Amino acid sequence: MKHYEISYRFSQDLPEEEAKSISEKIISYLQENGGILKENREPLKQGLIYSIEFFTDPKNVETIENNLKLHPQIKKHLVIFKKEYKAITRRRRVKTEEPELKVEKKPEEKKVELKEIEKKLEEILGE
Repeated sequence: MKHYEISYRFSQDLPEEEAKSISEKIISYLQENGGILKENREPLKQGLIYSIEFFTDPKNVETIENNLKLHPQIKKHLVIFKKEYKAITRRRRVKTEEPELKVEKKPEEKKVELKEIEKKLEEILGE
């Protein structure tokens, strides 16, 4: 089942009592076709527009819309699929202490002069 909202507008010259009776018929038709009202209350009236929130299977939406077209007093209607949004929570990053990396230092090599190298070569070669 998905969440929908029907908004519909009656003609301006329609008495309010008759508008309420048509709204009750729409609610009963929704319930007959497996629709579940979000809140059990009268349709919300916003100016000349009435709206009802309900839950139903997507395959029932077309038959509900066709039923709304049968009422000549309803001038316009709109069926909206309402997405359910989940609250977004931010994840906190936990700072962990990273171990210090130890870099091994190579012992410094002493620079050897050319004369010392020649002396060692002479000793080795026996010249």
